[in-house]
Amino acid sequence: MLLDLGDLQVRDWRRDDLEALLRSANNPKIAANLRDQFPYPYTRRDGIDYLNYVRSMAVPMSFAIEYEGAAIGGIGFKLGADIARLSLEMDTGWPNPSGGAALRRAP
Repeated sequence: MLLDLGDLQVRDWRRDDLEALLRSANNPKIAANLRDQFPYPYTRRDGIDYLNYVRSMAVPMSFAIEYEGAAIGGIGFKLGADIARLSLEMDTGWPNPSGGAALRRAP
């Protein structure tokens, strides 16, 4: 899957995203805003396991957000089950290590 938004791309996770994933995911501000099952600290083993998991999904539900050729975060979806079967949960992770202004799309 590839969604080209100019400066940003939403795409499938790749094995070579591991280092970028580790930098983004090992962030307490990201972990604090995701499901409790999201590990913190986020280890290399967590990253390898996650990339293997999302790459093996029959229906892809987790994608990398790429900026300037590198994954800078992710977006994922979780389908509801049972009485929540008509629902969809969405999570995003967008670290901002510089502490400065967030990315903005050009007009």
